[in-house]
Amino acid sequence: MRNFKKIVLLLAALWCMELTAAFCLEPVTYGYFLDCDLRKLKEQGREPDVVLIGNSRIYRSLIPEIFDRSFDDGSHCAVNAGTGSQTLLGSYYYLKDLTERYPVKYVAMGLSQTNFLSQKDDSLLVGLEVWERIRSWPVKLEYMSQVFSLPQLPYLLKSYRYRGYAEDILQTLRFKLSKETRDGVDVREGEHYADRGYIWTQGKFADGETGIAPTVSWEEDAVEQEAFYWLEQIAALCKERGIELVFVSAPVTLSMVYGTQGYENGYGTIADWAKRHQIPYFDLNFLKDRKKLLPDSVMLDHEHVCGAGAERTTEIFCELWNASRAGGSVEDRFYGSLEEMQQDIHEVVACDFHTEPVEGSADRVCLAQSLQEAGGEAEFAFWIAGQDGAWELLQPYGPSDRCTIDGEWFTGTVTMRVCARLAGSTKEWEAYMEKERTPWD
Repeated sequence: MRNFKKIVLLLAALWCMELTAAFCLEPVTYGYFLDCDLRKLKEQGREPDVVLIGNSRIYRSLIPEIFDRSFDDGSHCAVNAGTGSQTLLGSYYYLKDLTERYPVKYVAMGLSQTNFLSQKDDSLLVGLEVWERIRSWPVKLEYMSQVFSLPQLPYLLKSYRYRGYAEDILQTLRFKLSKETRDGVDVREGEHYADRGYIWTQGKFADGETGIAPTVSWEEDAVEQEAFYWLEQIAALCKERGIELVFVSAPVTLSMVYGTQGYENGYGTIADWAKRHQIPYFDLNFLKDRKKLLPDSVMLDHEHVCGAGAERTTEIFCELWNASRAGGSVEDRFYGSLEEMQQDIHEVVACDFHTEPVEGSADRVCLAQSLQEAGGEAEFAFWIAGQDGAWELLQPYGPSDRCTIDGEWFTGTVTMRVCARLAGSTKEWEAYMEKERTPWD
């Protein structure tokens, strides 16, 4: 008995050390602020019955407060359960936990093509973020068995996970112990936690200035069937618990839609699966008038909207979901194909450029590229500005995608601009890109 008591006391002491180390080392997370909001809802006698879940496109795109007033009859309470790079496996277990804790009746599941192309994420932090959010220990242990290998188990201890953060202890404690943080208010500038899981960000792009997105490719032989297995599990969970489920793809830039090889095939694969399972699916990237409703100026980067974009996205999504639930058809609100969308937009949606040295010379050549409808011909104009900021036209609009620049310009830093438009257009530009260049670039 005495040895048993010693073991219990030792374990208790170790656990106290773990809690102390975690408090000192762990940075304040978005999950912490969400817990604060959930406690406030409980104090108000409210419980979430609408869950918005998925990866960072969801936690930056859908605002719970707008859902409260715009979805259905305005009597609901929404929570955003998005986490960074959340996998469909993670969504299933997080949703399973939430439906055991709250009377969830509606779920908006965010889907992106990357969910099906890169389901196995090597980042341990991706799995740990969902792990920290799950409260039910049976669900937590089941999730642990699915996600973490034996060598990764020490990372479940925060003292081990954050052992490299010792030099930030004072800053961490100062932030944690501030009145605002204790009250659940994130006062950080720039990207910050806003409300019930929604993360606010400032816009980055101007219209027509997105540049060309990194290449992504949808290939059927690269699709991981495990992703569809977890989608099946999510659908079955919702059906079993009487939950209305809808799929949504949050906006990305038109540059990313145009530049993704096989984007329409990926959309079709997901849409067909949803149709077979009688689950509504709204890909907001195929929304008619998308360029007017969700222009580049409401994008943070190629894959996420900013705060202004989230407001528009949430309102549009609620409108579509409401119309669908009322029995109305919303198919006419979407383009039937990528080609139809491109023909309707009928302009250059993005351009970019790079420079290369001219062999045996101090000159450099500027090479431009653009994205527009299939078969559309773009024309380019090339500008440059020296350190005095005065712009000079190097080459007026024409079909050539290259311009040779005299080496005398590269004695210091210069700013270059390439403008693009469809041949025959009279617009000043439809897309453009500016970049600084130094003599060695």
